[in-house]
Amino acid sequence: AVAGGLGAFLLAAAWSWAGLPQPVKWNWSPSVPTGLYVWVPWAPVAKGAIVEVSRPPHYPLGWLLKRVVGTGGDSFCWDQDLGTHRLNGRPMPPPLPYAVEIMHVPVWKGCEVLAPDEIVGYGDTEDSFDNRYYQPLPRGRIGGVYRLVLAW
Repeated sequence: AVAGGLGAFLLAAAWSWAGLPQPVKWNWSPSVPTGLYVWVPWAPVAKGAIVEVSRPPHYPLGWLLKRVVGTGGDSFCWDQDLGTHRLNGRPMPPPLPYAVEIMHVPVWKGCEVLAPDEIVGYGDTEDSFDNRYYQPLPRGRIGGVYRLVLAW
């Protein structure tokens, strides 16, 4: 058992050293379904895909899993009157007052048409830490596409 654990640790370290996305992710956050995810290297970063956001701004952990809702050519803008963003004119879930007022998480209040290499990612829950709080992300910040293989 110790040898197997050491082997898995060394394999994960070598994988990380090579700059590849981690082959598996344990997701405990309910912002996307909880469970075990595997990296799918051939899957495109497209709307509906679950992706790893690497080094999310203003977030203490090194990665998050989010659902891609916007891609190149989409419009993503802050709507001051609504107090939330619009994606192609459609209102998105708003930032949480608790996060903004108590935790002082900044809200991105720009407006842009996403470049071909940019995405907007949201979680499935109202308290998700996602593009409510930071600008569209270049694909270089996307660590890969993941698929749920074991839910709990």
